[in-house]
Amino acid sequence: NRRLLFKAEDRGTGDDWAEVAQMLSISTRTLWRLVSVKKFPAPVRLGGSTRWRVSDVNAWVEGHCSGTSNDQQ
Repeated sequence: NRRLLFKAEDRGTGDDWAEVAQMLSISTRTLWRLVSVKKFPAPVRLGGSTRWRVSDVNAWVEGHCSGTSNDQQ
């Protein structure tokens, strides 16, 4: 079974923003800023929940860890 979205229940924190921010070693405020200026993938809203596609987050991490920049496109 392929996991498509990060979910808070997977790690038990109850806060998706905090979960993704912690994974990236950034603050939730920094994550919010990155999303708001379109430098990080937008989350998917499901009812009252916020989720990110695992593939979107992984692609962002790979692009930023490899030394490439999406700003140059």
